[in-house]
Amino acid sequence: MCRLFSRSALLPVLVAAASADVVVAAGAAFDVDVKDDGSFVISMGGETWFSGSDVFVRSRNTTYANDPSDGAATLTKGATTRTNGTDAYGAYAATSIAWTAGSAAFETSVRAYASTVIFEQRFPDGLNGTRVPGSRNDAMAATVSGWPSLRPAKGKGFVAWAGQMSGSGAFAGTTGTDDLTSGIQDTGPVAFFDDSDAVVVSVA
Repeated sequence: MCRLFSRSALLPVLVAAASADVVVAAGAAFDVDVKDDGSFVISMGGETWFSGSDVFVRSRNTTYANDPSDGAATLTKGATTRTNGTDAYGAYAATSIAWTAGSAAFETSVRAYASTVIFEQRFPDGLNGTRVPGSRNDAMAATVSGWPSLRPAKGKGFVAWAGQMSGSGAFAGTTGTDDLTSGIQDTGPVAFFDDSDAVVVSVA
């Protein structure tokens, strides 16, 4: 699970389970616009903070993507379903999309609450053949599934925690100028901020 909190480069999420969540929570309300193709924009105070559209997964030794490049195969998109409901977080509007990677079915979903957004991916039958080709270091630097891929707006400051132990590889930078890291060792909590607001993404 990955959580994103708020006081008023591309970041892929590692998946190593049958399901995984990314939680986006704010002190101030988020505005979330989710399209039928799975692309989305997250805004706060009328300003875009994150956008995303990339979906990829590795199954049976093949990488599948909704926008394939670098030799990836094409994900097959299924139905888009929109529902409304209520749970422990409150009332929400949900958008779920069915995908097929070869013969492997999975689902991505977005649940938007008043001040929280939860991204989830589910693999009802699990995945086989997810190993990334190359050396052990190559595998450690890669992800086997990406959803959501959060693209932060340019010009935001950030502080990222990375490394084998939390905080051992902490570094700071500016979105659009400095790169964020990824992979098993380098995907940790990230705080994004500007002069008036702050948003934290943390893997749980």
